[in-house]
Amino acid sequence: MAVVGKALLPFSAIKPQKHVLNDYPSSVDIYVEAANEGTALVDDFVKLLNVGVKQLFVSAEQFASAIEAGLPSSRFAVEVTEVTSEILDTKASIVLSQEVDGETLKKISSDGNRPIYYKGAVTQASAEKLALLGLIVVAPASQLTTATESSDKIAISSVFVSTLTTDRPDGLYTTLITTPAPSYTALGVVYSSDASIKAAIAEGEGVYQSRKRKEELWYKGKTSGATQKLVKLEKDCDSDLVKFIVDPRPGYGFCHLSNNFTCFQDGDLTESAETFGSGLAKLDATLADRVENAPAGLYTKRLFDDEKLLVAKMKEELDELIEAGQSNDKNEIAWEAGDLMYFVLAYCVKNGVRLADIERELDLKSLKVTRRKGDAKPQYEEKKPEEKQPVKTEEATQTNSLETYQMEVIRADSSSSKDIQRALTRPVQKTSDIMKLVLPIVQQVQKDGDKALVALTEKFDGVKLESPVLKAPFPADLMDITEDMKQAIDLSMSNIEKFHRAQLPKEEVMTVETSPGVFCSRFAKPIENVGLYVPGGTAVLPSTAMMLGVPAKVAGCNNIVIASPPARATGKLTPEVVYVAHKLGASAIVMAGGAQAVTAMAYGTESVVKCDKILGPGNQFVTAAKMYVQNDTQALCSIDMPAGPSEVLVIADGTADADFVASDLLSQAEHGIDSQVILIGVDLTQEKINEFDEAVRRQASVLPRKEIVAKCLAHSYTLLVKDYEEAFKLSNQYAPEHLILQIENAESYVPSHIENAGSVFVGALSPESCGDYSSGTNHTLPTYGYARQYSGVNTATFQKFITSQNVTEEGLRSIGKAVMTLAAVEGLEAHRNAVQVRMDKLGLH
Repeated sequence: MAVVGKALLPFSAIKPQKHVLNDYPSSVDIYVEAANEGTALVDDFVKLLNVGVKQLFVSAEQFASAIEAGLPSSRFAVEVTEVTSEILDTKASIVLSQEVDGETLKKISSDGNRPIYYKGAVTQASAEKLALLGLIVVAPASQLTTATESSDKIAISSVFVSTLTTDRPDGLYTTLITTPAPSYTALGVVYSSDASIKAAIAEGEGVYQSRKRKEELWYKGKTSGATQKLVKLEKDCDSDLVKFIVDPRPGYGFCHLSNNFTCFQDGDLTESAETFGSGLAKLDATLADRVENAPAGLYTKRLFDDEKLLVAKMKEELDELIEAGQSNDKNEIAWEAGDLMYFVLAYCVKNGVRLADIERELDLKSLKVTRRKGDAKPQYEEKKPEEKQPVKTEEATQTNSLETYQMEVIRADSSSSKDIQRALTRPVQKTSDIMKLVLPIVQQVQKDGDKALVALTEKFDGVKLESPVLKAPFPADLMDITEDMKQAIDLSMSNIEKFHRAQLPKEEVMTVETSPGVFCSRFAKPIENVGLYVPGGTAVLPSTAMMLGVPAKVAGCNNIVIASPPARATGKLTPEVVYVAHKLGASAIVMAGGAQAVTAMAYGTESVVKCDKILGPGNQFVTAAKMYVQNDTQALCSIDMPAGPSEVLVIADGTADADFVASDLLSQAEHGIDSQVILIGVDLTQEKINEFDEAVRRQASVLPRKEIVAKCLAHSYTLLVKDYEEAFKLSNQYAPEHLILQIENAESYVPSHIENAGSVFVGALSPESCGDYSSGTNHTLPTYGYARQYSGVNTATFQKFITSQNVTEEGLRSIGKAVMTLAAVEGLEAHRNAVQVRMDKLGLH
């Protein structure tokens, strides 16, 4: 262990308990092999890392799950057969099972900054070769030996010295000697040879090369008694300096001058041979000596014998430290802190705990990947005096109610850029926390299929199903809706179809002759199997089924699968959704919601057809599952876009109707507490601002979801600007899901002033609600700022575009030389030759 410094243990060998790593030497880093543990979850990884495991050896799939959950990549070593760019973009170590050349190793190790492990069968020769390249060889302990040579085991000393280099004529290695924790005191500099290092490892003690007698090894303390126990052996980054960490025999120093502990004239042993160093390390050594040898009558002896006194002194010194802190006197704080540490360390040493043990615990705690809240226990919290609660009058109640529905106002011309940025920042989404909950669901559905869907629907939706899938044709009794509802759905679907059919390419094949005889074409084909997620449970959302299903039908998708959970109250699907599915010609409805529905459509089950693309809005669990399956190459499934909470940005000027503006803001605020609404007011008077505020309060106070509205408005803003140019600049910076223009001559600003937005609602009579249902545009839109790079769902969302090229003899004459020239400069001879052979046969020169 002194040489390798690393131990890789089986997953089953480490129980993640508080002090589990105290069973191992403090100089050894503990690693855990988890790559073969298919059932290991992210929660298991978190527990192991939190108790101080240095790194986990995992598969690429496990690593992806860990990163999705927000764990630091540097704490993982990924076992791979192929090193991907995704892994290289992280700080993870890499575990190889096959040898690589030096150039490849340099690349994947980031020029030596990334540890690369080799985990495969090795011999003495191959281990030395691999180590010389810079790989860390992983080998069973049973195959290793500390002996200088062996016929059937790998001598680790030979592996170590094979990596060393020196520019000294005598071939020796400069060697630094230090003590172990807690002092890490530099004792001196000596020289080592291959033979001395091998002897040190074999004997487990300090052995160096004698420079006076080159044929002899210097066994430190062999004649003087100042022996050293070898704790750890290391080398520097250039492999030309060796460091011995040794534990000197008590009472002896390293220097040949008996008054010095080190070779740097410290004089530490002048008065006593038992203590050395400085600071806490010296105090630790002193107390350890006194606990054994302190004579009667010494104050320290009294402290060791009288625990009540020692505890009282710790409390006393803590109070004095707090008082010093209140005076803000740095010298006094340092003085009192020193006193406190003396008594704390005395208490520890008395109970068999040394400073090195404390530092070990601190080091292990620094490896934790999660942090507790950190509040004090109730008995230590300062009690606040109880305030007498005033009696709430009707006037006070009304005032509090008014304050509840208030948006913070920021004037752009007099506020800092930081304040403006704060207004345009969305509420934080805790993706890693959500992913920890989603991954077990994904894995359960992958493993158990239909059985998992049934179980999870009962668990989350309170509905027990016989089968998780309803196949077409759908029973008439499951789509029993009123005539008014049918007419509303029919009209809406008709308008959506008109708008989305107009988006189809004007010609079946678009062809361009790019050069004489070179014809390039592009044509669209529908995605074959699409999965449409329609939220349900407590809500009735046939509009989402229409917005997703109609473009899929227009695009010509062969198989449309809808996923929607049954209502908890009835145990049945929403009849409006079933009616829409019927009109679309959907093949099936998966009766499940959340991450389980997304997983079923992405990977397929016994009853659910695997889908090529999944679309639709949902809560954070749905979004997390969609992002996960999109990044899993085993799923081979794409998604429409990332999604977040709903949002709206309204640009309003002095001509805007306050009631219209308020209703648009509140229509999004009621979606959820994580939604956000922003009002940008252009050159508004204070009177107009008050008018908007009053309208918001009045309408919000009578809404059924007013508590949700109040919480949403608490992190929503009104931004006041001087002109329309600034208003659109801020809007484009925010990139809203919905942009509503309640300004004079609104049409004149579209499209010239719009750069980033999901959908735009132009003019006072165009509420966002129309786009949600019946106007014809799609309401599945990018949120959380993704409008900068994503479009809302449209007909092309359900299509893939394929290109083709037809090169004639004339075309080959036109571009052949250019192709060969470019292929040659890129060193792709076969590419160049593919054109050359054709031109040769056609005589095109």
